[in-house]
Amino acid sequence: MQRVRYILVLLIVTSWPTMAMPRLIPLAPNPLLGDDHTRIIRTRLDAVIDLPWDVLAASGWDLAAIAPANIQVWRQGVQIPAQVTAVGVSFLADANTSPFSMEAAYWIGIGDQPGLRTFLPPEPTMPLTWEPDVIYQSVVATARGDRWFAGELRTMGTPIMATLPLPTALPIGSHIDLALTPVDLRSGHQIGVTANGSSLGNVTWDDSSSGPRHVTLTTRAALAAGSVTLALALTSNGADVVLLDSLTLPEVAVSRPHMTPALEAPRPTPARTGADQLIIAHPDLIPALDPLIAAKQQRGRSVAVADVLAIYDAYSWGERDPDAIRAYLRAVVAGPHPPTSILLVGATTTRLRVGPGDTDTALIPPYLLVSDAVYGEIACDTCYTRLAAADVRDQPRPDLPIGRLSARTLAEAQTMIAKTIAALSPPSGAWRSRMLLVADNDRDAAGSPDPAGPFSPLLSAMVTGLPTMQAQMFVYAPDQPRDDGPYQHAAALRIRLFAAWDAGAGLIAYVGHASPWQWAWTGTTEPVPYLVTRGDAVRTNGTRLPILLSMTCLSGSFANPTLTALDAELLHQSGGGIVAALSPSGSGVNTGHTLMMTAILPALHDGQSLGTAHLAGLQALLAQPDDHALVFSYSILGDPDVTLPPSNPMYSIALPEVVHP
Repeated sequence: MQRVRYILVLLIVTSWPTMAMPRLIPLAPNPLLGDDHTRIIRTRLDAVIDLPWDVLAASGWDLAAIAPANIQVWRQGVQIPAQVTAVGVSFLADANTSPFSMEAAYWIGIGDQPGLRTFLPPEPTMPLTWEPDVIYQSVVATARGDRWFAGELRTMGTPIMATLPLPTALPIGSHIDLALTPVDLRSGHQIGVTANGSSLGNVTWDDSSSGPRHVTLTTRAALAAGSVTLALALTSNGADVVLLDSLTLPEVAVSRPHMTPALEAPRPTPARTGADQLIIAHPDLIPALDPLIAAKQQRGRSVAVADVLAIYDAYSWGERDPDAIRAYLRAVVAGPHPPTSILLVGATTTRLRVGPGDTDTALIPPYLLVSDAVYGEIACDTCYTRLAAADVRDQPRPDLPIGRLSARTLAEAQTMIAKTIAALSPPSGAWRSRMLLVADNDRDAAGSPDPAGPFSPLLSAMVTGLPTMQAQMFVYAPDQPRDDGPYQHAAALRIRLFAAWDAGAGLIAYVGHASPWQWAWTGTTEPVPYLVTRGDAVRTNGTRLPILLSMTCLSGSFANPTLTALDAELLHQSGGGIVAALSPSGSGVNTGHTLMMTAILPALHDGQSLGTAHLAGLQALLAQPDDHALVFSYSILGDPDVTLPPSNPMYSIALPEVVHP
């Protein structure tokens, strides 16, 4: 299908029943993986792939030694018919329609039996389709399973405009197929369509169930050849909201482009022998890892590295699929040296289907899971290490600790790795024993209790859980008449907090409300509408780097497609910030946070890693009957092996020297 693609991100939150994202079926072993002739062709377009013989020879094929009849083309475990002529090899390729990528990987090689053959028409065609990605909507899905839509239709709202190049005229009675997902479940949906200002008619339907669907408009006016602008408006009676995924004109045949893409050799299959820590990294970032590996080896910890693209070649036929990473981890854990922690190195986003010409920024994909009662789909890195169950929802506790260095570039990876290494040998000083505890307001300015609070009591519990650390409290209190001790208004709290942060602390914790961009919403009663925001991530604490515990919502949504979330921004900063964070990508409740902290703090106090403490916190959460949603929403930004810096003694006793005669 010919696609016109645009990108403009708009985040929407509504209330709607959630759907499970479809997973790829288990794939057959790749019969071409071990053949020296095997090459991979990648395309994000529906196209005719033409591979002349000289191109195949330049890729390493010895044309005199192969049997042309045995040339085979495969995709996702299914052999594709190809045309083999005196000119070369040609076949029809479709772009990927999975939720995880638009890029399809086709494999060409020499089989042990004749390959499937076909005759291609002189000008293969496809229907004309318009499918831009404009809106990410986490609580409803397309039929494909992703959550990116061409636009939102509301009753009396702005129409969606689609400009298409019609190669031929269309008569009255032609069809326009709409792929869409209603947000409001109801009867009497109606969409009106005009072409260059003239009405083509209306399409109506009733909902019998939730979820995506296709509806078809039969046009009541002809369309002339040339550029046509379709306007779609929601004309239902009463309030209504519908998300449009795509529109297709099935009777319009457009030619597939001919392409001769680059040919790639498969990457070497990653070793199944593990190490104390296994790092899965995007190949662009692997050069940054050597100092971290050396630092860990000096401390007796072995490290293995796997190229994520090689994992796809071996486990999902070269196409991005998060479950390929789980399949590889299962093999490694079952091997002779199973790892005790996993580190992902590479940033990500929910925008996984990237069109031709666009930069793919999902270096290590998020494992997207519909598990949040408010936001629907969230990013769940711990789902990668839920290895015992086919469906991660059936295994609430992960098998292994896992963390992520969410680097977008080699320079960002080097910055975060330098901070991780610095935390292995932190500078001395009283900062090691200091923790900064920040709470949102228990009451508003008028004295009314916050319905999600109170938040400050958890700070007292943290003091008890880490008895060898000196606590400095920062409690936002708009109901107080003046700034008094730990209870302060936003402006004064920020001054004190940032001064203490820049002086250094071993631990920082925040309890309260948050968004991806900030902690707290102070409203109109304060000169600043937040306690901490992304702009405050530039800190000057140098190598005096704390672990951050974010007992809140969304501040760790590392796959957010719009901006880097606050907690991730703190990790990205050079010259200060944090070394790691235990952060949420979804919503949470204060009772659940309190349950987790009962196990996290003692583990950290005993010198255990943040990853081990995270699993202990999840176990404590699961031991109770309620508040289990947090087991999927919390992830570690940073290396899961980091620990609190060894505390300096809070006091010392000087003994006089005694000389015996």
